[in-house]
Amino acid sequence: MPNEEIKLKPCPFCGGEPVLQEHVFHGYRSTFGVVCLDCCCETRQFYDTAKEAADAWNRRAKDAEKRLR
Repeated sequence: MPNEEIKLKPCPFCGGEPVLQEHVFHGYRSTFGVVCLDCCCETRQFYDTAKEAADAWNRRAKDAEKRLR
């Protein structure tokens, strides 16, 4: 999935703009994470795919609570 197709929710803490980051390790495969440009809140930086990182960022406790009801 190209990064342009990935939608990120606003930061859950400040409402700021998040960006998807690719971490390139020479001799190894890249990893991915998401960080808020305003407050620097971030996911862990070692998701195998951009989609996994985006899914982790977009997951919200309120969403989980709604599904449990």
